[in-house]
Amino acid sequence: MRKICHNGRMRRSLLQLVHELTQRALAPGEAQGFWKFLAERLIEYFGCERATIFQRDAKDRLVSRYAHGLKEPLVIPPGEGISGWVAECCKPHLANDVYEDPLFNPQIDQTTRFRTKSLLAFPLPYKGRAAGVVELINKPGGFSKSDMRAVKFFGDELAVLFVKFRFEERQEQMTRQLVQNEKMAAMGRLASGIAHELNNPLATVMGFSQLLLRDSRTPPEIMATILKIDAEARRMREIVRSILTFARASTEQAEPVRLSAVIDASLELLTHERRRRGVNIIKEIPTPEPVVLGDANNLKQVYLNLIGNALHALEGQPDRRIILRVFRDPKRQAAVSEVEDNGPGIPEKILEHIFEPFFTTKEEGKGTGLGLYVVSGIVEKHKGFITVTSRPGCTVFRVSLPAAKSSEPSPPAKP
Repeated sequence: MRKICHNGRMRRSLLQLVHELTQRALAPGEAQGFWKFLAERLIEYFGCERATIFQRDAKDRLVSRYAHGLKEPLVIPPGEGISGWVAECCKPHLANDVYEDPLFNPQIDQTTRFRTKSLLAFPLPYKGRAAGVVELINKPGGFSKSDMRAVKFFGDELAVLFVKFRFEERQEQMTRQLVQNEKMAAMGRLASGIAHELNNPLATVMGFSQLLLRDSRTPPEIMATILKIDAEARRMREIVRSILTFARASTEQAEPVRLSAVIDASLELLTHERRRRGVNIIKEIPTPEPVVLGDANNLKQVYLNLIGNALHALEGQPDRRIILRVFRDPKRQAAVSEVEDNGPGIPEKILEHIFEPFFTTKEEGKGTGLGLYVVSGIVEKHKGFITVTSRPGCTVFRVSLPAAKSSEPSPPAKP
């Protein structure tokens, strides 16, 4: 009878906690602060020292949405450690002496600089898979069977809120992408017309400046001014060429292309720049690698811009590293590539404008603001999409392109 009463009180208490979390989750603008609030309430309810909230990403890694004391997200590879096992099996796991548990990975303690003694990890199940994992860490006296029963109930209820936030985030991302696509289509039509109209007067300006520079009758005191005119006209010509590259990018003659070949060709062109800046390049490409349908030369322009921007972002950083990844996305039948750098990151207020034409954060004269605009256009014409995520110490540009059915790639794009 006493056990039944205890179970009843526990269930009522859990329902009350779920209700409180639901109310908080439904409040406007709560997406950012909800994860910390959730961790704090779990710590209070279970009487543990810490709680970490993980989300499962597209590559089945666990990425922390909230981890106490960590400025950067904690990333756990698929199946690694206790939480990785929980995500794979979609079952809770209790370890009151983690260093005696064969599933525990002590390297995580080295990363977090926190000593884990006991751990209760439970999944947030959705459609038979773990959408996320919650870790409860270090409870005085250890976790109990009662705690195990509680998390089984709590995980099912909390999963609904977890999926809600993920759905809203993806919906917001898709909305931004649709708006951006409309902008790009309109700007592409306008840009092509403007570029053609500018070509003739630019040719005239450059032609006359060259005549003046070669004419012995030109006064020496105005030579510097003429050189500036010529230099700025050439810069304008480069802008026009960039616009026309975007407008003319086409995949009508699409062929199977290995992304690694395109990336290698781009890296070869940037060899001097990479060595000058002392940047370490890390490539993560599977075997066999996914193949895309497209134009190798146009795709080379994509990676030249993305890698070049990453090199520029690492200026002045003590540890300069760029990771180039290629992997499959079987759900979308896509080949995905990522360009990741460990630079200072891109401020959030800039991210929403980063693919707009003539938008640049570089010093005057060092950038036209068309690089990412052209990249976005080329990717779109290949029926793909590009996204960017950024925080201090990690910026990732992700390009997703339709995978080719044929496994026979075209020759590498020549530098």
